Amino acid sequence: MRVLRARSTAEAREHVDRERIDLAILDFWLGCESSLRFLAELDARLPGLPAIVLTGLSMPDVREMCANAGAVRFLDKASLTGEAFEAAILGVLGPRAFRSPAAEPTRYGRPGLTVVSNERCDR
Repeated sequence: MRVLRARSTAEAREHVDRERIDLAILDFWLGCESSLRFLAELDARLPGLPAIVLTGLSMPDVREMCANAGAVRFLDKASLTGEAFEAAILGVLGPRAFRSPAAEPTRYGRPGLTVVSNERCDR
């Protein structure tokens, strides 16, 4: 698995333009702005690309906004464990997470599992 990191929506867009992405893992805050606009953009540009949103804001309206923007999973940072994170990723990717590169379709570019993650810009 290869993980690409982005500290802003501009960096994330560069990855999406150049790489094949199998899963997007976004903090609710991408860089210094909400990731919802970028999440909706991803959903429009790459239909079917699964996205998981991580946040400390576990309010029902935040969950709803994330789902409306295209997130397939929502993880609360306060209760997040390594096992829960792994289960969410495997639950979203399913069997394709275990395919060999030769067996994977090249829907978004080069073969191989690629995950986009981002680091939060704390103020």
